[in-house]
Amino acid sequence: MLKKTEEVVQCAELEEHKALSVLRRWGDMGEFCEGAYPLVPEHLEVRSLLNPEKPGLPQGYAHMWIDMFPVDVPARPPVNIKPRLPISYELRVIIWNTDDVVLDDVNPFTGELSSDIYVKGWIKGLDGQRQETDVHFNSLTGEGNFNWRFVFRFDYLPTEKEITYKKKESLFSLEASEFRQPAVLVLQVWDYDRIGANDFLGSIELRLNDMVRAAKTSGQCNVRMAKDRATPRFSIFRSKRMKGWWPLIKLKSQEDIEREEREAEEAKKNKNKKKKKKSKRSQMKPEDLQFVDASGNTYLLMGKVEAEFQLVMAEEADNNPVGLARKEPEPLDKPNRPKTSFNWFVNPMKTFIFFIWKKYKKYIIALLVLALLTMFLVLILYTLPGQISQLIVNG
Repeated sequence: MLKKTEEVVQCAELEEHKALSVLRRWGDMGEFCEGAYPLVPEHLEVRSLLNPEKPGLPQGYAHMWIDMFPVDVPARPPVNIKPRLPISYELRVIIWNTDDVVLDDVNPFTGELSSDIYVKGWIKGLDGQRQETDVHFNSLTGEGNFNWRFVFRFDYLPTEKEITYKKKESLFSLEASEFRQPAVLVLQVWDYDRIGANDFLGSIELRLNDMVRAAKTSGQCNVRMAKDRATPRFSIFRSKRMKGWWPLIKLKSQEDIEREEREAEEAKKNKNKKKKKKSKRSQMKPEDLQFVDASGNTYLLMGKVEAEFQLVMAEEADNNPVGLARKEPEPLDKPNRPKTSFNWFVNPMKTFIFFIWKKYKKYIIALLVLALLTMFLVLILYTLPGQISQLIVNG
């Protein structure tokens, strides 16, 4: 039933576009339809406001819509030119998991590639509502588990398909100005650094009224979904809910070229190691890892994110609220992360057990045995001369 409703709405919009196209070219329809004359568009008069004391310098502009009617014709009813009022919505975004995220760091203890993954999200224009997940530490496979909820409130004009928001144009502005722009959700994946600045890995921008439909599984998600006008498409304003996987991309840079060279060298080193499992990225086809847009720019697949979107009216959101992150109401469970997912800087004992002991256990045991034998020999050599002297003196 829902699919039929969506098809009816899409057909209605298509008919509207066709009708508008015909009206704009109505003057060219004379050969097909008698009496087809060019139509006069709505005319908006713009007049400058001038001050005699400052000649030639406009003090502002007056925008006027003027209608002129013959005296012998009754006046038409007044036209409602009241600005459309936006509809308040609440978008709830749950970040479930990430997969195949590029490993950007090298573990200082084991030399293995890893990433400390977290996700940022916001709606363009509403920068004050930026939110981010907690950090999934020491991801060795590019997988991250979050179970984290973002909540965004915004005002939307359905006809214009734009959000409205107010902000001051500068620090010296007395009043906030109103702005409009398309409703675009931005999701970014970052690598957390304990000392330096965090590293940006990749992102996806989703236009809420016209975005690519999510893939059902991580394996079905590829970089081609990030292309302009990738199909199939859907609108969250119609569907109200969507869950699945989206690709995270990044414009190729010199750092990415160097990283690819390092990964190729690592692959050569580990070629003869049977125990070493191949990463998912190494098993993917080149066309699934990057694409070139119409301008010649190369974009790389930097990971995938599993998210769930739910759009509700503001009134419904007030009656059935949800908590941010994993908080109540409707709390989310803590993610089931691997035991190795912790901050090694804060947990040195765990770091020793999981990263040093497991990899260098044989060497550590051999070193301890060697140290004990050395101490034993030193004690013997230290006490042996005294014992020999006592034996000689005592006869």
